[in-house]
Amino acid sequence: MIDTIPDLTPAIDHYLLYDGPYDVPGTFLAARHLGVGWRGAARNLATALRDWKPDLVHAHSSHAGVLARVLPHHVPVIYQPHCFAFSDPARPKTIRALLRAAEAVLARRTSTVAAVSPHEAALGRSLAPGRLAVVEVPNWTPLREATVPPDRLARRVAMAGRIAPQKDPDFFRETAIAARGLDDSLDFIWVGDGDQRARRALEEAGVKVTGWLDGPAVAKELAGCSAYCHTARYEGFPVSVLDAARLGLPIAARSIGAFEGLPVAVFQTPKELAAHVVDLHETERRYEEERRSSARILDHMNRSVATQALEALYRSGRG
Repeated sequence: MIDTIPDLTPAIDHYLLYDGPYDVPGTFLAARHLGVGWRGAARNLATALRDWKPDLVHAHSSHAGVLARVLPHHVPVIYQPHCFAFSDPARPKTIRALLRAAEAVLARRTSTVAAVSPHEAALGRSLAPGRLAVVEVPNWTPLREATVPPDRLARRVAMAGRIAPQKDPDFFRETAIAARGLDDSLDFIWVGDGDQRARRALEEAGVKVTGWLDGPAVAKELAGCSAYCHTARYEGFPVSVLDAARLGLPIAARSIGAFEGLPVAVFQTPKELAAHVVDLHETERRYEEERRSSARILDHMNRSVATQALEALYRSGRG
């Protein structure tokens, strides 16, 4: 969602330091590659701070957050973690404790934390109770509402994202196996790519994997599905869920903190999730109820709310 920030706050000049291959949109006043390795990145960040003289640094992700807050400088730093690594339940407790301790130390050099969900905001506040400013800036989807509602009879269930441990493709694979054991007319599709061993495991279980697609192609794949099923083991808040909601799909998900307090049907195990997905496709009335429930997510996470939140975030950062 970095691309959309200049569009949402056009009164502010935005500069960009980016990592990896990236097609920089023209809405940034200037852009530079961050460089290779920590030493090169630190040098390029220092140069950018000197040349651009920003009022704020908005650091996206944990790597950028570490770099922006360890490098000596006097510019206030807004830190947007895109999910705290210490919230990963699969990591050993000692590693999680160390990651949390590191975040607590770095919080001393943080002006404001930008969180994308109520759960992530609570985690941010817990790092320095009463001392660290936190502003909730929800993700939003630029997709337009589908002109044709999804077809329950398509019987295609999607998950979207990188095939990686965080997204837990094994949970999705087990859900697909359990669901097809109850109803073999259902098809399961993973929109994305990633770890090749995990991809093969998905495909061997009968899950179609699309490979990497651009934004319009992802939307087209989701629009051809009848439901969306999110299985990540931890998240800030996934944009793919908002895309699915915008396209009118009913959404079912693994029970994680990111969905707390939102109208998302959540389940603890693959078998529970599979049973719900099968039941969802059984009757039109149930299906339509779930569609309307999922659509209410967009009442909390949309362009208007994100714009107001970004303006509040930058005011807080300067303060």
